Amino acid sequence: MRLHEKFGHVLTWTTLVNALPSTSGHINQLSCRFAHQHSQKQILHDPTAFINDMLYWEGKFHQNNISYNSNNGISYDGTNID
Repeated sequence: MRLHEKFGHVLTWTTLVNALPSTSGHINQLSCRFAHQHSQKQILHDPTAFINDMLYWEGKFHQNNISYNSNNGISYDGTNID
């Protein structure tokens, strides 16, 4: 594995480990419908809060029997799972 590949993996894991829902401006209002809590101007100026919210809620989705089946490794995208 090359150095730049290792750096990419470290950066990815660091980002995921630090991914917590932001509390700037919307304390106690955690919702998976967080996009409206961020303006384009805010995201362009500092995307950190938006990225943290996105990674937090994506992490909630990416779990066995929610977004994929760990027994066979197949995702439920496009499948009616009700």
